[in-house]
Amino acid sequence: LFPSTTLFRSTLAAVIGRAPHPDMAPVLAAYRSATDAAADRPFRMALIDLMGQVSAGEALAILRAGLKDANQEIARAAILALTAWQTPDPLADLFAVAKNDPNATRQILALRGAIRLIGVPSSRSTDETVTLLSETMQLAKQTAEKRAILALLPNYPTAAALRMAEAAVKDDAVTREAQAAVDNIRALGIR
Repeated sequence: LFPSTTLFRSTLAAVIGRAPHPDMAPVLAAYRSATDAAADRPFRMALIDLMGQVSAGEALAILRAGLKDANQEIARAAILALTAWQTPDPLADLFAVAKNDPNATRQILALRGAIRLIGVPSSRSTDETVTLLSETMQLAKQTAEKRAILALLPNYPTAAALRMAEAAVKDDAVTREAQAAVDNIRALGIR
């Protein structure tokens, strides 16, 4: 019953995550010992979710392998776990799925996860972040993704961000959001 309740998983993730160096060994061992049988799948997916909530580095290998799992539910769970990550460490993994996965739904989930992780505090420069947002915008096919990217742009006020927002004004689906980004970036003195 442990993995089937969301509240319990969230509580367990909070307890494990409070430790300065979370001990994920029991979680990883439990995941590895579960088979791919249909009966174990909910258990494995719950453990994947827990790994994402805790965001301990030693779980990344399992989640990266999960992205390539033949079972679509496991692959989707791995994407969602990486999306929940508290650092930008899995950003490249999510970009790879967004660019290369043959499943359109997983591409969208991964791209949305990448957008979220771009906004997570990191040691990247502002220019590097704007470059990532530009790459992400090129992959964005849905209005919601484009809006999310445009919402992030004012957090990284550079001339490149301004040009990106100005170019997006021409996209009828996001004209209003793009103009808001342009106005916000210009308000910060960027021309």
